[in-house]
Amino acid sequence: MTEQDILERIEIERQIDLMMQRERKASGGGGKVNPSPSPTPKPKQPKKNLKTRPRLLSSVFKNAANMNANPHHEVLLVEPDGTIVDEADEAERIAYLRAMKHPAILATIRAALYGEWVVTENPRYEANRYEDAPTLYENHRKYYLWLGNSGKPSPVADDPAKRNTLYQDWLSEMNQEEIDIILRARKGLLPEGISKHVVLAAYPELTAELDVKEEYRKNSKSYATAVLTETMREANIELEDINRRLQEAEELCRSLNWKKKQIHQKIHRTAEQLGTLTTGGNRYSP
Repeated sequence: MTEQDILERIEIERQIDLMMQRERKASGGGGKVNPSPSPTPKPKQPKKNLKTRPRLLSSVFKNAANMNANPHHEVLLVEPDGTIVDEADEAERIAYLRAMKHPAILATIRAALYGEWVVTENPRYEANRYEDAPTLYENHRKYYLWLGNSGKPSPVADDPAKRNTLYQDWLSEMNQEEIDIILRARKGLLPEGISKHVVLAAYPELTAELDVKEEYRKNSKSYATAVLTETMREANIELEDINRRLQEAEELCRSLNWKKKQIHQKIHRTAEQLGTLTTGGNRYSP
């Protein structure tokens, strides 16, 4: 083998070593090749799976609000309140909310769209900063306590002070990330970034409920008039009964006062007679 052949072989082996990422011992290794240590693999970042329900209900609405199907999409939709939205983005949000469907989400939307809240709009509460604090997934069943039209009787309906106290305690025990959507619902607002069009498209069953509610509101004036008229009639009857009992009580008081006066006079006369007997009088004059 010529010197040129040897040099070519060395160069070929060097190129192979580079491709295989290996190195040869400098001396005494008999030409053995040691493989280079494999680089430490970088940990794989888990892909965000939008089909997995987040632990917080508020995160569902945030994920939906942050969806941006095509920032340059030019087909726009104008909501009745003047909000301009992208139809492609709306479709993504609708599909996502459908996949995340849960009774807690429906209850929160109902409370925002047509809930008749009967608790304070400015509650005093202490934000719960523990990550494992209860979420609306666990606590949404208590909405009926704060709504006058939930269809379920509230045990604190006749005690506004206690109801407000329980409401504020409920907020204090809740995960602080959930508070904002509750306070927005109390004001009749959906979670930020979520439109009425989106939630009604995602959950069509709410449309029928909303239609019933609107029909009720149209008829509420005549209904309220009838209720108030009946309430006034019952109140007048009760007032007449109270006045009658007061009159009887006044007559009884006059009779008792007259008897009281007679007894005082009798006591006075008896005391005078006792005094006469004590001072040596020998004649009793009744």
